[in-house]
Amino acid sequence: SVNPLRHIIILIPAKDKPKSDLANGKADPLLDMSNGICPTPGGGIAGGRFGYKRNSGKTHQGLDLKAEVGTNVYAMFDCTITLTCDKYSSDVPWGKYDDVYDGCNKISAAGNRIWMDCILPSGEKLLIKYFHLKSVDVKVGDQIKSGDLVGTVGKTGSAYSVDSGGPHLHIEIYRGGKRVDPEQFLYTPVNNN
Repeated sequence: SVNPLRHIIILIPAKDKPKSDLANGKADPLLDMSNGICPTPGGGIAGGRFGYKRNSGKTHQGLDLKAEVGTNVYAMFDCTITLTCDKYSSDVPWGKYDDVYDGCNKISAAGNRIWMDCILPSGEKLLIKYFHLKSVDVKVGDQIKSGDLVGTVGKTGSAYSVDSGGPHLHIEIYRGGKRVDPEQFLYTPVNNN
């Protein structure tokens, strides 16, 4: 016999979040990490890696992850937002900004940015900085969790330059006040595409 009462089951997809293994201190800031490293001025496809020496003689202080403008950017770990800046436009070359105090910590080359004081599940504390954002979707003092949306990829600041390798998320991570290689905290290994 047919039961006149039907049970309707609605499957709601899980919220998309980047890959992570928080117990081991690894998380991705983007849903799709398949684009790999962003080439940067100075030659060499690995120019977007931490510690890469550029033609200018300067050492790259972060990690550049290629992504299209508007790609969602997520918190890697549980964090408190300590600085935000969203005054830059992708339509204006960064050299046109006055590099004196701009209300955003004097670094116009960073473009729109977010600084986060983060705590890993192990209790270790990190300062994580995201640069060149199109949008900033958090404010100072916000308490965010791993996987929370914080902004979108852009090409503000020095990422505006045609030599920058295109739009990308620049990540800097500090441990005990010193910059460290962000790749050690990523869940997905980056490639040189």
